[in-house]
Amino acid sequence: MVFREGDRGCASDTPAAQLDDNGNVIATGQQRYLRIRINNEGCSAAHGVNLCITEISFYPVIGNANVFDASVLKLAA
Repeated sequence: MVFREGDRGCASDTPAAQLDDNGNVIATGQQRYLRIRINNEGCSAAHGVNLCITEISFYPVIGNANVFDASVLKLAA
């Protein structure tokens, strides 16, 4: 698995907004999309491969880390 923040497309910061039930903006912020690259360094093609994330940790500038591990995320290729 390869993740380098400097690699093009691996991390992208975008604006985010929280909306109320009527669609009005009640808070704004930023969100980050991450792309993880899997390198197959074997001698044959990989078939029927699944990737599951079991934990994501977020480290804010101030405060303790937030760990999101309540469910497994299944990723599709």
